[in-house]
Formats: sequence, structure tokens, C-alpha cells
Amino acid sequence: MKKLLYLSLLILALGCQNRDKFPSNINPLLTGKWEMTAYYATLSGNDREWKTIDSLTGQPTLIIRSDGAFLFGNGKGMCCGPGGKVTINGEAMFLNPTMPITYDEICQLIDCIICNDNVFEVDEEKLVWMRCGTIRSQYRRLP
Repeated sequence: MKKLLYLSLLILALGCQNRDKFPSNINPLLTGKWEMTAYYATLSGNDREWKTIDSLTGQPTLIIRSDGAFLFGNGKGMCCGPGGKVTINGEAMFLNPTMPITYDEICQLIDCIICNDNVFEVDEEKLVWMRCGTIRSQYRRLP
């Protein structure tokens, strides 16, 4: 009876492991250095439109590591970055960074509003990040 119980627990433990990885077919598209080029702004009333950023520097404002970690342009962890489930080009997946992330001390003072709605549309040169249903940012890939 004990053997059956141990076998059942082992099967349960192995079956519950998180097998979702950062998919290698999406990985090259999303990873790298990105510079923010526009944001979706509210005008008068409920009207919205893309506002371009005129002061492009050629410096990264967003870095996405190969393990799915989101970092600020300085290489420090994004205080309120996406975690867990995201949607990339219509495919739901889980981000599970495997390497350590260093955060700025300021992150300890920020109260992040948890939003599990992170949708990315990405191609070779452009990334659009939609958060919480209303916040949108557009980025261009840097070399």
C-alpha cells in the first residue's frame, strides 16, 4: 500500500512540474535590446492615438533576456515588469527567468499594480506591448 502511495505522489509531483518554457521559436523575435518609439495616448474625451517620441537616443529602454527576464535599459530588473503568463503573437506562454535579476533600490519603494494582461505583437524590427488592456508602448529593435 505504501509503495502505491509513494508511486502516486511521484507521478503527481512529476506531472505538476512547470513544463512551460520560453519557446525557442519566439525567443529570437522577442529577445534583445529595444528603444521605445511611441506610446498610446488619451487625447480629449476617449480619443486615443499613437504619440511618437521625438528624442530617440539609440539607447535601449527595454532589454529582454533569452530566459524571458524584462530589464530596464540599464540592465536592472524592471520593477513592475511582466511575469507569469503573457501572450506573444497570439500564443500564450509563461515567462520563467532562470538567471538572477538585479533590481535598483527604488523598486523597493514602488507599489506595483498587478496586471496579468501582457500582450506582445512582435516582428523582426518592431514590438508593441499592450498592458492592462489600455497601456500600449511601441519599440524598435536596436542592433
